[in-house]
Amino acid sequence: MVLSVKPFGCMPSSGVSDGIQSAVLHRYPQAVFCPVETSGDGEVNFQSRVLIYLFKARRKAKEEFEAALRRRRLGLDDAPRRMKRLQKRATYYPVHVVAGSAANRVCALR
Repeated sequence: MVLSVKPFGCMPSSGVSDGIQSAVLHRYPQAVFCPVETSGDGEVNFQSRVLIYLFKARRKAKEEFEAALRRRRLGLDDAPRRMKRLQKRATYYPVHVVAGSAANRVCALR
């Protein structure tokens, strides 16, 4: 997920943000891009917009995780049992194959 915060909807930042948004979505069409503008009177609007995009990102991450489990032919309970001791550490960082960290851990299983 990319969060683009624009101050007060000013023209220069909007032009740059719109250009970046089209470039990111062209290169990564599955990405979630959330452009929001900050202003003194729109805090609730800002928060609700970000929450909507976080919900979309969470849903995509869950779908990606479930797809990784299916590709490996694993159940949700099977994955932790297949992890080696090193892979269970909080500092373990698997090879980046997909966007989500949980799905990347599943992809790293042998």
